[in-house]
Amino acid sequence: MVAAALVVASIGGRVADPPATTTRPPAPAVRILLVGDVMLGRGVADVASLDPSSIFADVAPIFERADLTLANLESPLTARDLLDGVANDLRADPVTARLLAGAGFDVATMANNHAGDAGLEGVADTVAAADAAGLVIAGVGTDARDALAPIFLEAAGVTVAIVAADATGASRQPRDPHPDPDPGPDPGAAARHVVAAWDDDLVAGAITSARDAADVVIMSLHAGAEYLDVPDRDTALRAARLVDLGVDVVWGHGAHVRHPIEVVGAHRFAVVATSLGNLLFDRQLVPGTGTGTVLEVLAGADGVVAMRTGTVRHAHGRVGPVTWDPPVGDAVAFDDGWFDLLATPRVEPMPDPPPVPGIVAPHDVVAVASGDVDVDGLTETVVSFRRPARPTALQKALPTITWIDRAGRSAHLGVYTSSGAQRWVAGSVARPVAALAVCDGAVALVHDSLDDQAIMATGAWWWNGFGFDELPDLPGAGTAECADVDGDGDTEPIVTGRS
Repeated sequence: MVAAALVVASIGGRVADPPATTTRPPAPAVRILLVGDVMLGRGVADVASLDPSSIFADVAPIFERADLTLANLESPLTARDLLDGVANDLRADPVTARLLAGAGFDVATMANNHAGDAGLEGVADTVAAADAAGLVIAGVGTDARDALAPIFLEAAGVTVAIVAADATGASRQPRDPHPDPDPGPDPGAAARHVVAAWDDDLVAGAITSARDAADVVIMSLHAGAEYLDVPDRDTALRAARLVDLGVDVVWGHGAHVRHPIEVVGAHRFAVVATSLGNLLFDRQLVPGTGTGTVLEVLAGADGVVAMRTGTVRHAHGRVGPVTWDPPVGDAVAFDDGWFDLLATPRVEPMPDPPPVPGIVAPHDVVAVASGDVDVDGLTETVVSFRRPARPTALQKALPTITWIDRAGRSAHLGVYTSSGAQRWVAGSVARPVAALAVCDGAVALVHDSLDDQAIMATGAWWWNGFGFDELPDLPGAGTAECADVDGDGDTEPIVTGRS
């Protein structure tokens, strides 16, 4: 059972100082990306028919990169009539399931208050459309218990269980608008699709089953007062109960606005996101409904070990790009960005500094480390050094930047083979490297300034085959190290002790 001690709170304003714990060996972890409500009908349907590729164009590369990408599907994918009393028509063409799959979505939950708007047959149509597109549907079943039963997926060597429930209290259980008085021994596909509704005992049993069989447990929770930007009391209590039961990620949606995200736990961490807002809708009558949160977690048998959040906006039936929040505490770098580092990884010890290549030795060496930085299976030496300044084209092109220290030296970073030959060298760097660690295909860096040894920032550079791609620097002091955070056998740059 996970303790419910608050460790992190507030999207974009987290404080993530992992507790001092014993280091853990690397274990496989999976990258799971979660978004909020997706509605493909009404105004979005016009875009889907005229310019379908534009809807998710700005986010598809991010969604495809994750091992699993999950959304809450607010639209019944059917052409059947709505049931009497349904006020909002959110139906969408069944072919739009292909848009979700094409954008990189793997799983859609139907455990929400609109899944049954077109009755049992509408639910069956939605499931059939998802199946045809290669999407996995969560939150439906043959009866209440079956609808809440976990579905299990394998990704990156990790077993992920997903349980889904609608807890809005306004759930419209699907029914057949034209019931057959004598359905016979096989009432048909429609009768086999009940939408999962919250039931305390059934949810607890489903999570227990999921926890026994899976490395990672995700609970899809459609709940909360609409347009309230914090969880209402019932939703907060449900979320806390789910964490106590062993859920790793509480994946909430339905409020149509974003809630703060919390990370709870002491040694095994869980993420509680009671509402990720809208990823895609057509009407924005209330402030905040045009904005959603993208949540990406790195999780495995040890729980959530790292995470990041981003902001995404939509307008005119199209989803805009993601703006990722910078990490606040300790961080791990992947080649596509920084993540908050929650668990304490096993840091790889750095070997004794290798001999400095002769072509560098005449200059002032600041830091040196070795490793397979260019991923060629061989060991390279990476050296931070300063040498008497020689004017370069870059310096001339950017005259407002200070390139030369008071001693008349410029700062450089170079990569050298085991024989001492130059593999790559920066003509000059504006952010001198005071310390570094060589990871697999990357370097973790600590920056000072040209004439002050005070640490200004930390960073990570990833080898791109010709040189390095730089992630945005993280301001403040920290220690640059390497660790296999995702358990794939390769180390990533991490920054610990950030201040």
